[in-house]
Amino acid sequence: LKPFRRLPTVRQTRGLPKGGGTPYYCLSSLGINIACDAVDKQVIQILDAIHVSPDHVPLLHQAFEEDVQRDLKTHPDEITRLQHLLDTLQQREKTGFREYLAGQVSQEVWQVVAGEIRHQREAIQQQLNSLARTQEGVLKDLATALDILHRLRELYARLNGTEQRELLRLIVRKIVVNADGTILEVELMPPFAYIYGKAEGVKKQSAAREIETATPNWGGGTRSKFVILCSTDVSSVRAGGTQTPLTYPIQWISTK
Repeated sequence: LKPFRRLPTVRQTRGLPKGGGTPYYCLSSLGINIACDAVDKQVIQILDAIHVSPDHVPLLHQAFEEDVQRDLKTHPDEITRLQHLLDTLQQREKTGFREYLAGQVSQEVWQVVAGEIRHQREAIQQQLNSLARTQEGVLKDLATALDILHRLRELYARLNGTEQRELLRLIVRKIVVNADGTILEVELMPPFAYIYGKAEGVKKQSAAREIETATPNWGGGTRSKFVILCSTDVSSVRAGGTQTPLTYPIQWISTK
């Protein structure tokens, strides 16, 4: 048995067939059954760990602007190159289809070629979508996501069970637990992984300054006993935005 495994997002209920019972996270291949409550009650520790102090919000906004201006410059030449590749693929697809209709290539060969073209086109389009996200758009997403982390405890307490799960899906990509149900590792979604990484840096800087002034109690949140994976690369925000757009969930959560 490895030290930890990722549990499937499937619950089973063990107990009386027609009433009650205890919900479990199950990994049937290893015979592991972990009571959902044993994992779920640790969620508050995750919220405490990634919560952003109000004192750090202005410093984080400043850090966001510096990172975005430095690292997210859109290069027109790159956009032109990718668009040219798309045009080339489109012409290749047209030529291949004409050869197929003329009987010059078999259906099996054409299907393989068409599939390769489709995958290449989707990959290039994703890169174009990523580059299209302007600096202003990234800063707007970061500001909204930071507001969520700043109000995280308040928001979570106000939501019902279904809404709490939706909030966690928005913020957390993966949680790793051991066979006892103890959380060992948390992986955050973009842009929250980036914000958490920057917030940890701000906390350390604040702690160092206050230690120098003989006030070491700088009032950080509850220290987590598990590892939280994060990123300090703001480019992960733009790339992640094409996969996990914030428009719907942020509009939903901002009304709470």
